[in-house]
Amino acid sequence: MFDIGWTELLVIGIVALIVVGPKDLPGMFRTLGRFT
Repeated sequence: MFDIGWTELLVIGIVALIVVGPKDLPGMFRTLGRFT
């Protein structure tokens, strides 16, 4: 897959939490899981 470490993944997760909001995060992860 992609060559990213845990720190990059954590930063992306925090940014997603801020942008999307904690309420819509599970639905977003479900959508992402469908694409991978």
